[in-house]
Amino acid sequence: MTRAVASIRLVALCALACGCQDVSIGRQLPGDPDPDVVQESVIPTPDGAVTLRALEVGPGGEIVVLLQLEGTVDFGDSDPRTSTSEGGDGVLLVLEADGSLRAKRVVSAGFLTLYRAALDRGLVHVAGHFRGALSDGDALGDSPTSQTAVALTYDLDAERVSARTLASASGFGNVQGKGIDARGDARLRCGNYLDQIDAGDGPIADADIAGDNAYVTVADAAGTRWTRALVSPEGPGVRGVYGQSCAFGPDGGVFAALDFDASVELDGVERTADAYDALVVAYSPDGAVRWDATLSGAGDQELNPIAASASRVLVGGRSTAPFDWAGESVAGRAFVAALDLDGAPAFAWSVGESGPHAVTALDATGSTAVASGFFGAPVEALGWAHEGDRDGFVLGLDDAGAVSWSRTFGGPGPDACLGHLDGARLVAVCTFGAALVSPGGTPIPDGGALWVGRLTL
Repeated sequence: MTRAVASIRLVALCALACGCQDVSIGRQLPGDPDPDVVQESVIPTPDGAVTLRALEVGPGGEIVVLLQLEGTVDFGDSDPRTSTSEGGDGVLLVLEADGSLRAKRVVSAGFLTLYRAALDRGLVHVAGHFRGALSDGDALGDSPTSQTAVALTYDLDAERVSARTLASASGFGNVQGKGIDARGDARLRCGNYLDQIDAGDGPIADADIAGDNAYVTVADAAGTRWTRALVSPEGPGVRGVYGQSCAFGPDGGVFAALDFDASVELDGVERTADAYDALVVAYSPDGAVRWDATLSGAGDQELNPIAASASRVLVGGRSTAPFDWAGESVAGRAFVAALDLDGAPAFAWSVGESGPHAVTALDATGSTAVASGFFGAPVEALGWAHEGDRDGFVLGLDDAGAVSWSRTFGGPGPDACLGHLDGARLVAVCTFGAALVSPGGTPIPDGGALWVGRLTL
């Protein structure tokens, strides 16, 4: 499904005395000007480690980065933060359009994991789960015995954080928050649960199931509109249905991306997995199931992000073996699968038939779909050289699933990237794991750095 084109390697300038490695930016845009880093911000992380979770770009060009911090990092405001949470503290960075730091919010708990973010009308919505006392300096929630899902909302103007939790009805089962989206006054959340949950429209029971179950719930200021559960029927061994991400569609309907490893019951009909399969479910604005589609093959198919445009819904993830989609075999480890809004398979793109590869984020807000992820071996079809332990990529896909452009970001250490279109430019945020030179020419010390940049396409 990919288009083989020449690779252009750009090398940032570095004084030889600095002892730094070069960062390469691979690209495929024959005939276009060389890519140009027009802006960058570099935050060294020699005493800490940051894991990228989400990237959003606002209408004014402001950049919102969600990450998980372990260790100590000064994010440029002379206020170093040392993580206190098991799993790392959650950090929300807001950068102005010129790359300067506008705001920073740090959230901690006894245990904390944040997954995704959505930006809508000046509000940043974050999904995750925690155990213990949740705080950003002010108390946001408490869950002493089990994991509780949380939806954090950060008001960019008021610079204030609020939280809405979703806990086990019994107080003992875990509830995890994995996905989130916002559309006007409506808030969409999805994830996993054990035991019982009550999202505000009555309890959903699961007393007899050994594994995880998935939930999808929509609420507004007046309360919960609807909640749906996807349950694995009882059977031997631990079975599970895992809600990974969710997004609003153009008409206010909902799309949910899930994985299941045995079977799942949907509207009274049981679907059985070949191994570890992926499932996309479409709901109407009132919560009725419109359609579902399964990604299934000999190996494991695992979904991560989901995104919806005016005409398509896209899911991304990783696969351990080829599977069939839209009449073709999808052989790559990292993939994007697209469906029309009626559920018909549209196209699939994949890359990397060996080594660790995955698509970790999708953005469908621009003129092309943007997929972000990592690769752990050279990709000859796209001219991607492999620099180190794990390199990041960001690429654009047109309506037919062909690669319109791509960038790779790599050095000698483990690297990761997320991308988002901002008009005709690409906003990228990356973590580099070793001493090198940034794409814009800034030396990065041993221990790596968080890098945020804008590039022309």
